Amino acid sequence: GNPIKSVYKAAVAYLQKNGKEHLIPKLPKNLGFSQGLDFRDSTLTLSPKNNVSFKKGMTFCLSLGFQDVELASSDLENTHQNSAVKKLKKYSLLVSDMVSITDKAAEVMTKM
Repeated sequence: GNPIKSVYKAAVAYLQKNGKEHLIPKLPKNLGFSQGLDFRDSTLTLSPKNNVSFKKGMTFCLSLGFQDVELASSDLENTHQNSAVKKLKKYSLLVSDMVSITDKAAEVMTKM
C-alpha cells in the first residue's frame, strides 16, 4: 500500500492546488493516528515523515484541522454585532472521523 505520509502530503497538495498555501503552516504536526489495541499508536501517526505502508484492516482516526488562523476584518464585518466572535483575533478548527483501510480503498466508518 501507499506510505502513511501520503495522507499529509495529499493535504498539503490540496491546499497548494486551491490557492490556500497560507494555511499549510497552520496544519498540526500530524493528521491523526492508528487505533487498535491501544487508543493511539504513536508509531502510526499520519505525519509527513512516516514511511510505514497502509495495510488492509488498519483503522485510523483522521483529524484535519488548522491552528491559530487569524480572522480578517472582512470576516468580522459579516458577523452579528453581539456575537462573541467579534472579540476573536484567531481561531482553530478540528474535524475528525474514523477511517478503515480495505483491500480497495480507505472507507469512512461514520455514515450520514
